[in-house]
Amino acid sequence: MRGVMSRRRIQRSLPCLVVGLSALLGAPALARAQAQAPEPSPPNPSPPETEASVPAAAAPAPAAPTVIEALPEDAPSGETVAPVAAGPAAAAPAAAIAAAPAAPEPVPDPDAVIPVTLAAGSAPGVGQDSTAAPAPPETQPQPGVQLRVQGGVVWRSLSFDQDVYDRLRTLESSMLVYKFDAAVYPTFGWLPLQGNIGFIASYEGTLTGSVQDQNFDDSYPIKHSELYGGLRLRRPVAQHLLGFDLTVGNLRSGLDDGKSNASGIPDISYTEIRAAIDFTLQLERLRALAALGFRVPLGYGEVGEDEWFPHMGGYGFEAALRGSYALSPLVSLEAAGSLRRYVLEMNSQPEDPSEGRAEVAAGAVDAYWAAYVGVNFTL
Repeated sequence: MRGVMSRRRIQRSLPCLVVGLSALLGAPALARAQAQAPEPSPPNPSPPETEASVPAAAAPAPAAPTVIEALPEDAPSGETVAPVAAGPAAAAPAAAIAAAPAAPEPVPDPDAVIPVTLAAGSAPGVGQDSTAAPAPPETQPQPGVQLRVQGGVVWRSLSFDQDVYDRLRTLESSMLVYKFDAAVYPTFGWLPLQGNIGFIASYEGTLTGSVQDQNFDDSYPIKHSELYGGLRLRRPVAQHLLGFDLTVGNLRSGLDDGKSNASGIPDISYTEIRAAIDFTLQLERLRALAALGFRVPLGYGEVGEDEWFPHMGGYGFEAALRGSYALSPLVSLEAAGSLRRYVLEMNSQPEDPSEGRAEVAAGAVDAYWAAYVGVNFTL
């Protein structure tokens, strides 16, 4: 009985011995074949499959790992080689590494200041430095009333060109004058006109002045005045101001020499249409204005009568500079200078002298230089 059981045990152990011997004899040959074989090309990357994309029924059953103990041919004698595990258990560490979560991205500090510069040619508003100074806001004109009181000096020069009879006299005079300016900007229901359109008026008169006639040893008081009124448009340009005037007026100048015209110089009265444009530079308390204008006379007064130059014509232009310093939002001190210059064409005809005392000349220049100081009130 014991002999039968021993034979059965030997028969059961023979397959295990055969498997072990075949694995022991085949391991060196397999290692040499793998060393000689070329490296396979890496497969095309494919997106990793998630657990949700693989059905649970398709997952294979885990297989039992097979442990093979092999001793490489080049291993020194007496060295122990660790067992190599094959199957799903060997791939578990790699899968664990691939499934490890990625490191979290750093969170930017909200208090950190990141400087940004604007490259040349880039669009405005994109990549601009946050520390750049903002554009100055527009100063919207407001409805109200402006009054200006000034005093000054006016120098006048009247000269004729190509006087045929040599009877026309040149006039050089100066006078002290006063001047009032007013502007009213009403409140309109339509916002675009609010504070931008107004009505203006100006008057200039003589305080004192006279002309000494050296030929006849006599003096003549000066008559001088200017009055005009009309519309004014103004428009903000950033914190500055652009203005336009369109007015109708009259400038009268001459000598108080009686009806006999003893001085031999005709009075001039320009009834005219005036257009002017100006720009005001506003810098806190300081303001500077520059203006240019053009004048078209419609009448000339005594100088255009039959006794003088009945066919005359001409034009005029003006220029002005004004500076002011604000003492308060309502009161400011001002100083100004201006030039009004008329270029006259007499257009004399040969028959003019035969019909009266008409003079013959090619033209004339009538100029007025002025300087003023005054006070401006804003109500």
